[in-house]
Amino acid sequence: MGNFTQLPAELQIQIFDYLHAADVKSARAVSRTFRNNATPALFRSIVACARYQALGAFQNVSLHSIYSGYVREIIFDGTLYDGHLAKDHRNYSRAEEASGKFQSGSFYAMRTRWKRYQELHKEQESMKEDGVLLQSCARGLENMQNISSIVYSPYQHTIPMEVKTLRDLLPRGAIPGTLSDNRTTGSDHPFRQLIGAVFLSDYTGIRQLTIEAPREDHPRTELSLDMFSFPDTNDLNAGKHLFRNLVKLDMSLSILNIQSQTTHPMTEIDPPDRQLENLAKVLEAAQELRHLSFGILNWSYLNRLMWDGSNIPEGRSIIDFIGLGATWPKLRSLKLEGLYARERDLCELINRHKDTLRAITFARCTLCAGLWLEVVNEVVFNASMIATFELDHVNEQTARSLNTIHSFNPDLGYEGRLVVTKDGEREFVRSSPVLESNLFC
Repeated sequence: MGNFTQLPAELQIQIFDYLHAADVKSARAVSRTFRNNATPALFRSIVACARYQALGAFQNVSLHSIYSGYVREIIFDGTLYDGHLAKDHRNYSRAEEASGKFQSGSFYAMRTRWKRYQELHKEQESMKEDGVLLQSCARGLENMQNISSIVYSPYQHTIPMEVKTLRDLLPRGAIPGTLSDNRTTGSDHPFRQLIGAVFLSDYTGIRQLTIEAPREDHPRTELSLDMFSFPDTNDLNAGKHLFRNLVKLDMSLSILNIQSQTTHPMTEIDPPDRQLENLAKVLEAAQELRHLSFGILNWSYLNRLMWDGSNIPEGRSIIDFIGLGATWPKLRSLKLEGLYARERDLCELINRHKDTLRAITFARCTLCAGLWLEVVNEVVFNASMIATFELDHVNEQTARSLNTIHSFNPDLGYEGRLVVTKDGEREFVRSSPVLESNLFC
């Protein structure tokens, strides 16, 4: 402890930033110095969401003369209360029983919990329409001028003042193993209002956007392609405004599946190809981008939606449609996961960025045409600035029809990495005993 207290305040503040909130709170009680140096860690991230209690806490921090300056990141809790459960107490009761986490009790107790859940769902729905979330986020950005990062989280982030209210309620988002209308974000999801708030406040300080990947064993609301339905011109402008200043983008995107097509019906103005077109436009706007990690979840469903012989013109690939046909003049690292592409698309992508790229990874990607051998050769022989290159469970599809693809088999594929010797020799080395192919012959 004595050595720690002798550290400069700047170092103490950085160290406290790595501790859990409970530990930081304990440290604040040690001394006035610790309180002053530990406090910034408590307010480094702030939660935004469509819940009145949490939004009230957001507003209080944004209006605080000191704490507002500590905030560096907005974490948007994307989980939502389920309309199916809020509509009927019998649905809620069945969900409680299916979860196995609630002790059997009286009908009155269950109904009391359901009524509380119903009220919270009602608040959530009203916040989608009354503009409170949009305006609160916009004013918050005006007051918290040090925010540089936005995180969309598909998981619950319950703030302390909500714990008592939510302690015995079903979690928000889709509960694993159950059908839910909150598995993916709809086109009216509240996260759109945070994006709108960045545009409304003309805030240009966001340098990093993270769309967290969901885990199958957690209640969640995945960010889906529906978020790129832009019925109004300002929707596209708001998206471009956010992406235009990004230096780092880490995006895991859930492509609409069969269930979500029923839950969030398509309209004539936002079919999948239009949503993909909008995604491509905002990605192209990110001309300051240096680090890009882009992953598609449930990519097999994209085949069913797009590859029906009419939606994709001859000669174009899904790479074009999701925006990876763009050029980012400052790009230094690239990771692509879950893509279905042609060899030439990936080679062209590498070639366009070979003067700036230093690291590239392809994970769980499938070539619908061509060989990974050619992609490897492009990196090894034609992109000498790339020092880190990895293939992580990639494979090749020989069938012509994309409709034959249903899922990615991680046990079949190629793995390997680039090795650069002290003399500058470059060699691609197989790293695991996976499927034999021309790639390693």
